[in-house]
Formats: sequence, structure tokens, C-alpha cells
Amino acid sequence: MIIITGGLGFIGSSIANKIREFSNEEILIVDNFSNGKKFLNLNFYDKVNFIDSDIFYNKDINNLNPKKIKAIFHQGACSDTTEWNGNIILKKNLNSSKIIFDYAKKNNLRLIYASSASVYGSNNKFKEDRKNEKPINLYALSKLLFDNYVRLNTNKKTRVTGLRYFNVYGVNEYHKQNMSSPILKFYEQYHKDKYIKLFKGTNGVKNGEQKRDFIYIDDVVDINLWFLKNSIQGIYNVGTGVPRSFNDIANCMIKVLPKLKKKYITFPKNLIGSYQNYTCADLYNLKKIGYSNKFTKLEIGIKKYINHLNKA
Repeated sequence: MIIITGGLGFIGSSIANKIREFSNEEILIVDNFSNGKKFLNLNFYDKVNFIDSDIFYNKDINNLNPKKIKAIFHQGACSDTTEWNGNIILKKNLNSSKIIFDYAKKNNLRLIYASSASVYGSNNKFKEDRKNEKPINLYALSKLLFDNYVRLNTNKKTRVTGLRYFNVYGVNEYHKQNMSSPILKFYEQYHKDKYIKLFKGTNGVKNGEQKRDFIYIDDVVDINLWFLKNSIQGIYNVGTGVPRSFNDIANCMIKVLPKLKKKYITFPKNLIGSYQNYTCADLYNLKKIGYSNKFTKLEIGIKKYINHLNKA
């Protein structure tokens, strides 16, 4: 059995769908089921079970037979970077993660969990090093606190890997609303107003030239499954190593949606001081351990994604 927390979410459901393509193993989905539409993120409904996340962490995890568990993909979290309620963030992102880690360590289970590039904050170096970790919002801090918990409690026998996702985009992110990728936000803006909204420049950055390391969902899934096959522990960046601007995204979308227009809007006051103007994954450590797959170029990923959205 493979357990996937956040298994109906963006990355979790994508991992589950890919696993079902080559395996008929039982999959246990742990999630909050209040949004029933998320069940449609799965492409299969055979040999799959569902457990509410609160029940799972508070009770059912200790009722599982660890001998039947092949691996745990821990993707569940509150992904809202604008959330400042510490009770919500600590419960969903830190405390639940500690429960998963402790269970995996105790039973010598393979655990691959979602960390975040947000831990680097406003820093301009993105190598997996403590000196580069400077979170600027509560979400990022919660991710770093769990990374540090893993570091502190890991030994040679521990089979745990943390993956610091950069800006992931692609199919099955529609439910993330304000936390969805700019590609999806721009697509929705285009269909509503025929133009898309980019931020004006701040702190020396020109209009629309905020740059992020955007990585296509298929590549993120490939990296997760690579680590499933290669039981290497540690914390690794998951990005392309190529930063692209929001203007680049707009230009890529214009090639697919020729009538699309750009509009620059004032930078939101609530994001000042807690927004990353630049991210770029340092992939030295990932490549050093043998990961060599090529990443989807932004132009190709956006075209695939928009074609899918047009058919939905």
C-alpha cells in the first residue's frame, strides 16, 4: 500500500494518477473531503481508500499495519502563503508532519514529503543550506520548522526525503484559488476580461519582471517517483534551475491565445515584505545524486496546460 496525504490535491493526485499507470497497488488517500469536486482529480477508483485527515492523524495512523506500507508521500498542507493564523499553519503544516515523520521513522518506512522553496524567502541564494533559509511568511516558516525537525531526528537508518518545490503549475490545481499558478490565474482573467494582470515593479524590479522558477507538474511527479525508486535521504530542491519572468509567461500564453492583452497593476500592499521577487533552484545536489531527467520548457508546458484547460 502507498499512502498519499493531500492525495486529492494538486501534486498528491498527480502522483496517485501516475502510480496507477504502472502499478495496481492499493492507494490510501488522506485528505479533507469538504470539496467533493477534488475526487474528480483522480483518474481511477479501483483499489483506493479514503481517510479524513483529522481522523488519520489523531487515530487511524496508529491502526495501520506498517508491514503493508510501501511508501508515504506526504503532500498535505495549508498552502496559503498569506495565512497568518498560527493555529491553522502549525496544525496542518508542522504538527501533522511530525506525526507522519515519527511514524515513518519508528517503522523504518519510506517517506517523501513536500517542503517548499519559500523557506529561502528574500534571500538570493537557493542552495539547500541553513545560511540561505530566511522565511518571510508563516507558511514558509512552518515548512522550515519541519525541515529542521527532520534534520534533527534523522539517522543513518531513516528513510526520509524532503523536496523543496519551487513554482509548480499544471493540471489539477484549479481548487487552489488564490494560491494557484499565474498560468491558471492569467487564463481565468483572460476568459473574464480578455486581458491579464501583472504586477508593476517594486524594489528596482521592472513591470512584470518578477522572476520565478516555474516547473511543470509532470516533472515534479517524475522526481517524486525517482526518489521512490532511489531511497536517498536528505532535502533537495525541485525546480528547473531556469528563472522566468511573468512577462515571459504572458508572451508564452499570447502564442496560444493571440487576443490576450497585458495590464500592469499596482503591487498589493499586503504582499510587501512577504513576496519573493526572484527564485531559482540550485540543482547541484539533485544532479549530484544522479537525477538527470530533462525538464519541460516553459513554452511547452504552458501550451500543454492551456490545451488541457481549453478542453475542460
